[in-house]
Amino acid sequence: MKTPWLLLVLMAAPAFAQPAPDANRERAQLRRAQAALQAAQVQVDGLSAEKAALATEKAVLTDDVQRQRLALRSQQQQRELALAQTAQLRQDVAAASSRQQQAEAQAAEREAQLEQQLAKLRNEGTELRQSNVSLAALLERKTHALTAAEVKNRELHALGLQAVEMWRNKTPFEASLASGTLFGTSKVREEDAAEALRARIDAQRTQ
Repeated sequence: MKTPWLLLVLMAAPAFAQPAPDANRERAQLRRAQAALQAAQVQVDGLSAEKAALATEKAVLTDDVQRQRLALRSQQQQRELALAQTAQLRQDVAAASSRQQQAEAQAAEREAQLEQQLAKLRNEGTELRQSNVSLAALLERKTHALTAAEVKNRELHALGLQAVEMWRNKTPFEASLASGTLFGTSKVREEDAAEALRARIDAQRTQ
């Protein structure tokens, strides 16, 4: 398979032994083309390396961007959570403030009621003390009056017993005087004695 090509090369060798001017130009063009091709290949290799570096950098940047996106999303979620917690805290504070105001209002109302009850109790206590003083004075007066009445009743009782004893112990002579058989003035003396005894009894009568 390689023999015909070898024969062609041997046959063409004399022709290349003395290069023609056109052949020199072609070889020069070929060298320039080869040099340009080599330069282009070097540029392609450089571009390929740069492309690979750019791809690597792009991959790194993509990873960084992905991480930053994840971090940003996490921060956004944390921010939303913080906002929700802040809103809940504000609601709790508002509710607590409302309850505190309501409790303070109820406490103030209760305190006012207690003050009114205390003032009422004080007034009632003052009235009760005044009533006790009045009742004590009245009781003392009643006690003195009762004691005086008892003394007068005892005196009345003693006067009554004295009158009974005088009646029982009348002598016949005093009976005759009482009937008026001896002297006309005996009746008058008896009436005087009776009036004197009645006056004494009246003086001891309880008012």
